[in-house]
Amino acid sequence: MTKSCLILGLAVLLTNCAAPLALSDLKAVPQGEAVVFGRVEVIWEGKPIVWPETGFRFFVQGPPSIFQIFILPDSASEEIHYVLSGDGSFYWHLPPGGYTVTGFQRGASGGGFYRGRIFALFTVPQEQSVVYLGTLTLDFFGKGDQMRVKDEYDQALQGVKSKFPELGSKAAKNLMQLEKPL
Repeated sequence: MTKSCLILGLAVLLTNCAAPLALSDLKAVPQGEAVVFGRVEVIWEGKPIVWPETGFRFFVQGPPSIFQIFILPDSASEEIHYVLSGDGSFYWHLPPGGYTVTGFQRGASGGGFYRGRIFALFTVPQEQSVVYLGTLTLDFFGKGDQMRVKDEYDQALQGVKSKFPELGSKAAKNLMQLEKPL
């Protein structure tokens, strides 16, 4: 099997792992769960990456060809995988409870993967049906903070309203909290 076939097969497998978490339409939100939204922004050498909708693309050199994050519910022992696409905006359905964005994995088209630690905490409150988590920015080879959470509530709310008008115009703001350095 060729290297490109292996990479493509891996991309399909990783994309399929994200399916239960991503919200594709309002009918997919199970009863008792909330819609959480925000963005994971990956900056590579000073430039934000926009991912193809499949979450996979080829590079000879440079930025990663695939990027996924791992989310661990407090009530589980197995991580949920989510592959980034587009500008990294996400719309998930999750039951109430605590969660940790434990880390990321980036892959290069030339082969090989690198896994890194994030450790960002967030909570899905029981009484909320739509929750904004913020923009988690991961800056590779940049100056200043390499990891931060930004509040882009107004812009994100406009995006969720245009994509899912049935959700209404209100959302609770519950930004992810990064682990404090020792």
